[in-house]
Amino acid sequence: MDLAEARSRLRAAPPREFVRVRRELATELRAAGEAHLAKLVASRKKPNRAEWALAQVDEDRMRELEHARAAARKAQEHASGDALREAFAEYRRAVTAVLDEAVAIARENKMTITAAQEREMRAALERPSNDPLEALPKSRPKPKRPAAPASRARDRAREKLEKRAQRELAKNEARAERAAADVAVARAKLEALRYRGAR
Repeated sequence: MDLAEARSRLRAAPPREFVRVRRELATELRAAGEAHLAKLVASRKKPNRAEWALAQVDEDRMRELEHARAAARKAQEHASGDALREAFAEYRRAVTAVLDEAVAIARENKMTITAAQEREMRAALERPSNDPLEALPKSRPKPKRPAAPASRARDRAREKLEKRAQRELAKNEARAERAAADVAVARAKLEALRYRGAR
């Protein structure tokens, strides 16, 4: 027995039988000299009803969800408008199909799934931990600009400093010109006063 078979048997075990099946599997693996696998099996957490029901969903249905997820991710990166909306709608339909089947399985096994548990199940299907591509964000990401090389960044900083220095120089020159004009006016007034005084 390998780990895949052990996991399959654990997945199929109803929650009320899980602890017993887990113990039996770990014992079998230890007896077969597979101590490491036995330890992995023994560490497997007992699922709640919702987790167990999701684990029973048909593999084809789960593959359809993964295909829809991948298509939505691709559309998010390359499509827009109707194509993007349809890809997201298909992804949501696939999530709902998995959820509906899980709830039906739970009911067939005399397990009650509340509305709150259904919401948790949907969130579990969309969580990053269950999605190698991460949960789909609500909006398309903005394209990232490539980072400027360090030399270009230094050039931009130098250009910025030079422009600032030029502006300061222009201001100071304007002040100097105004001051020179004021001095010239003052000298003219002084000369006029002296001329009047001399008469």
